[in-house]
Amino acid sequence: MSRTKRLKNGEQYKAWRCHATATHGTLKEDADGNSIGCNNNSINDKALQACMSYCISLIQSEKDSLKEEILSEIALVQKNTVKKTDTKRIKKKIEQLESKKRKAIDLMLDELISKDDLKAQTDWYNAEIEKLNIRLSESLHEAKEESRQKNKLEKYIAALDDIMSADSNNELLYKEVLDHIDIHKDNILTIWLKCIPFGIQLKIKTSGRQSCFKTDILETTFIQI
Repeated sequence: MSRTKRLKNGEQYKAWRCHATATHGTLKEDADGNSIGCNNNSINDKALQACMSYCISLIQSEKDSLKEEILSEIALVQKNTVKKTDTKRIKKKIEQLESKKRKAIDLMLDELISKDDLKAQTDWYNAEIEKLNIRLSESLHEAKEESRQKNKLEKYIAALDDIMSADSNNELLYKEVLDHIDIHKDNILTIWLKCIPFGIQLKIKTSGRQSCFKTDILETTFIQI
């Protein structure tokens, strides 16, 4: 959440702080023993803009390697899809067993087998059908998960394409691509962009005031989800 105030020289100062801090203040426990609030520092809006510009420029400079990595993951998903269980074959096997169950009943009605024989056959058929239904359910779940994962990766590429064509100094762009920011102690923050499967953790140093304000990026680390 942002907080603004008017300085003595008439300029406006703007900083961002954790939502938990703005809502509950410093870290403490509520009446139910749950942790609320936050002790992390706020960040100057100018520093935040500099960090966003840096992150977008960084992704743009690494676009080829990032795309290659995501495309390789998509290829791996597709490869695993080829190896998945043949659901049509399972369904056909279930239909065959159901047909045999019906024929067994006909045999019993024609007095070609006893009721005990029918029960034994029916129990066996039911057990096999249950096994096949479990395999079918697992296979359908895997296919759904593979499709979801592939769609997520394709969204990553689309998001990368949007960032590649963007102006890293466009403040309006930040609202479009920024998901959230985690502010830590010791001037460390982690920036999470929408549809990008990693965070960019920065250690920064700020100096100067007003027009001479400066933000230096000291360390950069990629954080996997």
